[in-house]
Amino acid sequence: AFGVVALGWKGFVVAPSILFVGYVYIVATNMFRNKDSTTLSMLMLTMLGTTLLLSMPFYAYPGMDLVFSGTGLQPLLFVLGFTVAIAYVTTGFRDKPWLLVLGSLTGAAVVFVAVIWLLQFFEQSNAFNVLFTGAGYFTKTKI
Repeated sequence: AFGVVALGWKGFVVAPSILFVGYVYIVATNMFRNKDSTTLSMLMLTMLGTTLLLSMPFYAYPGMDLVFSGTGLQPLLFVLGFTVAIAYVTTGFRDKPWLLVLGSLTGAAVVFVAVIWLLQFFEQSNAFNVLFTGAGYFTKTKI
């Protein structure tokens, strides 16, 4: 369903982003309760991967160049990348203490934010603005 919505609404990334916030909350609480989140992670990755594959022919059309655009698929690629990282760490380290897992995720997040901020500062990428300002989500389009 998200793939079909992605073809008709350019701001479709809002829906997977909301689901991502819920996914992070559930995975974090499962870590504290020593419950396995592998099934939830695979369901989330399947949903995001299917959405990406269904929307790719439209967004990757050579004349439009929307795959890495802030108003195109870039936010979905961020959500997919964050989901892969969280699923990798929480599934791979599910038997480790939650403090170690949260510490490693926090450290990786700090490094990632620092890198994209530096890229923004040196005008190499707009990824920081896409993630933290909502730029691209609230633009008026004619699609």
